Amino acid sequence: MSSRTAISGERRDGPSNDGGRASADAAPVGGEERPALAPGLIGDEHYRLLWETTTDVIMLLDEKNVILHANPAVAEVFGYEAVDIIGQPIAILQPPRMRDAHRRGLQAYLDSGVKKINWRSTEAVGLHKDGHEFPIEISFSDMRVGGRHLFAGFIRDISARVQSEKALKLSEGRLNLVISASQLGTWDWDIKSDELIWSSQCKLLYGLPPDIPMLHELFRNAMHPDDRESVDRQARTALAEKKLYQAEFRTVWPDGSVHWLNSMGRGIYDQQGNPERMLGVTFDISERHCAEQSLLEWKNRYEATVNASGHLLYDWVPASNEMSYAGDVQRLLGYSLAELGSELHHWTNKVVHPEDKSKFNAELNRVLMSGDAFHLEYRVVKKDGSPLIVQDDGHFVLDASQQITRMVGFVRDMTETRKNEGALRDSEERFRRIVETAEEGIWTIDAQSNTSFVNPKMASMLGYTAEEMWMRPLDDFMDEEGREISRANIKRREQGISEQHDFKFRRKDGSELWASLSASPIFDSAGAYGGSLAMITDITQRKMSEELIWQQANFDALTHLPNRRMFYDRLGQELKKEKRDGLKVAILFIDLDRFKEVNDSLGHNAGDQLLLEAARRINSCVRESDTVARLGGDEFTVILPAIADGGSAERVAQEIIDGLAIPFNLSGQTVYVSASIGVAIYPDDAEEAEDLLRYADQAMYAAKNSGRNRYCYFTSSLQHTAVSRMRLSGDLRSALEKKQFVVYYQPIIELATGRMCKAEALIRWQHPVHGQIEPSEFIPMAEQAGLINAIGDWVFLQAAQQVKYWRQKIDPAFQISVNKSPAQFRADNDGGRNYWLGYLEELELPGDCITVEITEGLLLDTTERVKQVLQEFRGAGVQAALDDFGTGHSSLVYLKELEIDYLKIDCSFVNNLASRSSDRLLCEAIILMAHKLGLKVVAEGVETRAQRDILLEAGCDYAQGYYFSHPMPPALMELQPAASTRAQART
Repeated sequence: MSSRTAISGERRDGPSNDGGRASADAAPVGGEERPALAPGLIGDEHYRLLWETTTDVIMLLDEKNVILHANPAVAEVFGYEAVDIIGQPIAILQPPRMRDAHRRGLQAYLDSGVKKINWRSTEAVGLHKDGHEFPIEISFSDMRVGGRHLFAGFIRDISARVQSEKALKLSEGRLNLVISASQLGTWDWDIKSDELIWSSQCKLLYGLPPDIPMLHELFRNAMHPDDRESVDRQARTALAEKKLYQAEFRTVWPDGSVHWLNSMGRGIYDQQGNPERMLGVTFDISERHCAEQSLLEWKNRYEATVNASGHLLYDWVPASNEMSYAGDVQRLLGYSLAELGSELHHWTNKVVHPEDKSKFNAELNRVLMSGDAFHLEYRVVKKDGSPLIVQDDGHFVLDASQQITRMVGFVRDMTETRKNEGALRDSEERFRRIVETAEEGIWTIDAQSNTSFVNPKMASMLGYTAEEMWMRPLDDFMDEEGREISRANIKRREQGISEQHDFKFRRKDGSELWASLSASPIFDSAGAYGGSLAMITDITQRKMSEELIWQQANFDALTHLPNRRMFYDRLGQELKKEKRDGLKVAILFIDLDRFKEVNDSLGHNAGDQLLLEAARRINSCVRESDTVARLGGDEFTVILPAIADGGSAERVAQEIIDGLAIPFNLSGQTVYVSASIGVAIYPDDAEEAEDLLRYADQAMYAAKNSGRNRYCYFTSSLQHTAVSRMRLSGDLRSALEKKQFVVYYQPIIELATGRMCKAEALIRWQHPVHGQIEPSEFIPMAEQAGLINAIGDWVFLQAAQQVKYWRQKIDPAFQISVNKSPAQFRADNDGGRNYWLGYLEELELPGDCITVEITEGLLLDTTERVKQVLQEFRGAGVQAALDDFGTGHSSLVYLKELEIDYLKIDCSFVNNLASRSSDRLLCEAIILMAHKLGLKVVAEGVETRAQRDILLEAGCDYAQGYYFSHPMPPALMELQPAASTRAQART
């Protein structure tokens, strides 16, 4: 049946069914044929051409929903020829499930009494002749023709538009998934109104409630005051230079807590280049160098809606240039028909966008020459100045001689469609940029745990390219332990559980990658698990730093033994355990005897070697379950848990003492040290860790005072002694200021003449409570407290003043010896030397009035500073005496190199002098050696006439001791010349 037959309303008879022919009540009353289309609708040639060429379906229905007329487009849209559906109910074009609802709706309208429906649009589902369903848009209106109630409608296939919308939603959903996993906050700043639109997540980042209205000023107030100027400056610079804005700053939450944020954004500018707004994202970077680096949720701020687009029918006669229109011109363009004009140039000049006129004219001229159909997408300008994108589809109508008589067609608004397509492209581009430029790794796996996607950052973290990782199993990038954890995690993903945790991966080169991983499951539209997506931050450096910090916080840097902190931790654990089990714990407090002398004489490197070897030896004496710790300096502790009695501690202590008594070889130097050990037992001595350590420390000091190289158990009397020593150390700090120190002098006698020509300055502490305290008791305290320099300088001042007086009173060549400790020589300044020599110059005294006494240990300290000070003293005439000779590790090379003037034989050799003793032989050998080297000899501790006689016979030059005089105040010293004469007379 031809289209003309369809238009004239002729019908064809045939079988009827639910979706086919209408029932008998739909036929014309009285069996009349249906009337031809009224001339007022499409009766003339002009409208007939539009009727036949439009691609949208146009139908006329009666009140029973029977199709009276249909244009040829129904074949393209529904697969039926128009003549096949004339007389059929509209239900033939509807899925069965929708027909009843349609009938009820029509009947409800007819029963409602509403007189007329103006054009109304809706979306529905159409049924094609081949049985497939597809989306359609229906625009319909009712009318009355010849007393009949009829409905006119336009039907358009919107499958392409719906598909585009689905693609856009899919892309946006994918982007939303990434944004959701990344935990980004988004914001939109209107620069002119200073209004901020924040996502709820963004407000949470600032510690603000989600319903608070936001202004840019509130955003600034939420920032740390010290960061506001910097952030403002960066934002202004980014807007001025049209660059990416990026700033890191602090924000202060209402509860006072401070959080670090990173904010990035880009400006949007008007046609003149002025900034209108800025869009950006913000994310928390507070946990980035430990704790767990993550992205914040970013909500998609772009919404796209697709509405039914209207269309405009036109008929153009080239010969007369006449242009006529049909359709809702007002709704589409805002013009009335009169305003639009009746010639083509009105359309071209008034409606076509100026920039697209040349394109429009060129295409029109082309098709006029070729006879092709006119298909062009271009821009038009509405009456209010707003632009539209339209699709213009026109076809030529030829006369019998094949000459063009007119062009009919329609203009369809494509603005929303193109906008959606552009949004889709922008969305995909944003997604691509986010993924490719993200500073975090993005990794997706499929349901079989194979890699389906990684971004470049993720691949580079593991040392691969993205292509190398594609479709490789997740297990390939982790060790066996990681695989077990990963399988458990994936089971939780399959259950829909998202989570964040730290995880260890294996790089391509085999090294470890520690990462903070935020993983979310992916499900398809049917709810089936399809894999998971993870946002991954490299925290390897943070893990290494944490490990290093933990190691430094809990272990000694030199020996790698537990330090004081770890010692207390382990001791606390052992005490809890043994309290439960009813067993004992022993604490051994170990101090290396004479370590300070080795450290002072051989240097810190040698001291470190000794400590390392001592740690190794102590460790070799204990069980694996025991703990050896270094508390600092030369102090070690041992925890012996789960012992039945103190006998176990005693055996270990003796084994340690024996092990440390073995000589140490320090870079070729043989060194001997020993150990003093204090022992405290839990719970016999104390139940608290600090008390146990303190009591073991006190027992260690008791071992030292008992002769060293031994161990000692804690007793209650030791606690009393320790408290006294602590109080005494506190009193020492103010003793100099309170003038509690005095200097005594012990005469040094020239043995050949019996004349007192020298004296040694010896400090005494007159304590207001304890009386006179000997130097051997308080000098070690002064060295530990850092007071030795001030005390030593004070002693020198007293001795200098005194020698000036005695040179006038007793002997013009009188000389005083002043002790100078190694600590004074190593003081980190040269004030000591300048001060001493400067004071001698101030008193107008020559250098030979003073002898500086040094210990043997100082000779082994070969630092340039020590040599320099000794040479400066030598240059000023100050002489040097080597004290306690024979008890240390003196080297004859150093005696010669440093130009020592006197050797002082230690009293331990003098005490046992007898006519045939080995000590006498040693003293004679020392005296002979000293004289051969050009040195004088002073014997200390002479207490008997026999000792004096032996020394005199051996050629000793000087002597001091109780035989001649005890140390005494300066006033009594002035009586000594007479005593010296008497001593000489007794000779």
